[in-house]
Amino acid sequence: MAHVIPSRSSRSGSPRRLDLLAAVAALSALLCHGCQGGDDHPEAALELTGIIPRSAVEPIRINDDLRVVFNEVLDPSSITSQSVRLVNEATGRPAKGRWLIEGRELRFLPRGPLRADLMDGGFQPGASYVLTMAGFPQLSGPRSERGLGLRYSIRHSFTVVSIPGGGVQEPPLSNGAEPRLLRDASPDRGARVELRPEDEGSSDGTPLAWDAKLLLACAEPIDPRGFRPGDFEVRELLYGQEAALGALELGARAVGVRSIELLRNEDEDVPDTTVGAAAILRVTFDENLPLNDVSSGAFELRLKPGAQPGGGLVDFSGTPVFRGRIPFFAARRDAFLPERDGSYEIEFLNAQDFAPLLDPASDGTALWSDSGRLEVRYPRAAGDGSGGRQVLGAEFDGADLHATRISIPAGVETRLTAPGLVVLRAQGRLDVDGELLRSLPSGASPEPMWDKDRVANSLGTLSLTDWLASARVRDAPWTVLIAGGDLVVRGKISVETPLLLVAGGMIRGVGEPGAAPNQIWLLGEGGFASMPHHTNAEASTNSTPPLVIDEPLCNQLVEPLTFVAISSEVPKGVAPARWGTPQILGSSGAGGSYLVQFLGPDRFASGGADSSTEEWLRRAIPHDEPKDVLLEAGQVDGVGGRVRLRVQLQLRPPLLPLNPGPWAPPFVDRVRLFWTPDPR
Repeated sequence: MAHVIPSRSSRSGSPRRLDLLAAVAALSALLCHGCQGGDDHPEAALELTGIIPRSAVEPIRINDDLRVVFNEVLDPSSITSQSVRLVNEATGRPAKGRWLIEGRELRFLPRGPLRADLMDGGFQPGASYVLTMAGFPQLSGPRSERGLGLRYSIRHSFTVVSIPGGGVQEPPLSNGAEPRLLRDASPDRGARVELRPEDEGSSDGTPLAWDAKLLLACAEPIDPRGFRPGDFEVRELLYGQEAALGALELGARAVGVRSIELLRNEDEDVPDTTVGAAAILRVTFDENLPLNDVSSGAFELRLKPGAQPGGGLVDFSGTPVFRGRIPFFAARRDAFLPERDGSYEIEFLNAQDFAPLLDPASDGTALWSDSGRLEVRYPRAAGDGSGGRQVLGAEFDGADLHATRISIPAGVETRLTAPGLVVLRAQGRLDVDGELLRSLPSGASPEPMWDKDRVANSLGTLSLTDWLASARVRDAPWTVLIAGGDLVVRGKISVETPLLLVAGGMIRGVGEPGAAPNQIWLLGEGGFASMPHHTNAEASTNSTPPLVIDEPLCNQLVEPLTFVAISSEVPKGVAPARWGTPQILGSSGAGGSYLVQFLGPDRFASGGADSSTEEWLRRAIPHDEPKDVLLEAGQVDGVGGRVRLRVQLQLRPPLLPLNPGPWAPPFVDRVRLFWTPDPR
């Protein structure tokens, strides 16, 4: 998804701006051939005066930005994913990146590639892209600060350079020449991969756990091709009386590097102040660090003797960004538990901190994954909610229901009677407490959605939205249930057609659904307790389709939605009696909000997602401070207690439905808990 960000400042003296000003005269070739003609265009209007790239004749590089100049200063609120569209011409998918507004200039910075094949960036190699903006007489396009709309609609195409031979090209080493596939925004300088002060392992932070992965950062993007982890090693260092001579190697044992991955790789022109780096790398070691009998130690990551310069870590100009050695500190987990330091940090990376419980007051479960954020994964295919809240009765004869929430009450049998594709979409929860039934015509055989043997162990490449569009044209007798939040089946699903269940939150059920043989497909977290886990592709009927959930282009919500995640009891090793004020880092997004609360431990619940635990959640009183949980439980002078986090992300509909704005849901990045150790 493309994000719209106001620019921090204008860089009028940069070479890139001089290039733009030299291209201002290219207006005539950029106007849409099929735009509204006539002599009745407004005399005063917003007009396009320049654009780079100028045409599709000369392909741009994979990370080149798109820059558009107008004759008037732009109104930032008029730049949305609907008023300005930049899509892959072949797939129709939006380019991934962010829009910047600088007075009269609109820029799109594509997301930097993370993989060696360069296919996951904002612009895909070899693809063609189309920029469209609505103009007179349409009112949905960009506007100037004076409220003037575009004189004409704009349609502009360009192509991205292809990878020679279709393979991965090795990056050049330091030779002063910029690679043809990637643009270096700062070819005259080279940054350095380093350890940030706030990261684990830094001398200013907490030690790195001896079995953890090391995070490093760089002030400019890194070419993801050609990383050579085998060129690196880790050695323990000795500090002491020899400090004046520098760090000395202790012994000959070294630990190799298994992998180096890019987690972030953005244009340094617009750094994210919450991250403080253009690129972030994750280094995984071959084995635990050799601490032996000591609890902590100093180490360094370095190139092996004789390794090539940089170890394959180079910027987009081919200049090595790994230079010298990177020292860091590490400790054994059992010697440096975070609880012993009076704190515990939840970064939403550890699955043991997550309890897959359904909060009865929520629409769905927030995503607790390896992204390092608690966030919302909301499917664009959840629909526009135009049907409002729907309680289905004995029969439903529609083919495509768009609702805000769908439920089949207990004791109700709902039969789907439409002949072809039937899609039930709910922006929030979809609850099946009764029975959902569907039959095929007499003598008809089900037409498979996919061949299960072919999609086993495959990764999704087609978006759910695109697949639904093609399925609608095909109109095969298939059944699709889509929940923006959780899809909860306490009752029974029994259909003779292939069945696809989708949830932005979690799919929750006990009894296995009935559907055509080998045609039960689940897209989302969770599943059915009676079915094998969907990662066991050979034995499972709980199969994952070759699709990906694509997020909305804009905020299409009709009602507010609440997503909640519940943690396991924390901390793990102690039961604090005197809690401090927690530190919370998150973002409210565009019109949303986040809230972190605390619940007392459910001492009498089983800990699973059964009725007793759900009933405890109904009765539990959330508090804004963990100490309030202990006060309520009367444990001020007792043995202390652990708590659970209740993290809530609320999404609100747009204030102006005709100008919904970009899709930017809230998230929580981390929560750090503090307490005073009990002196007893």
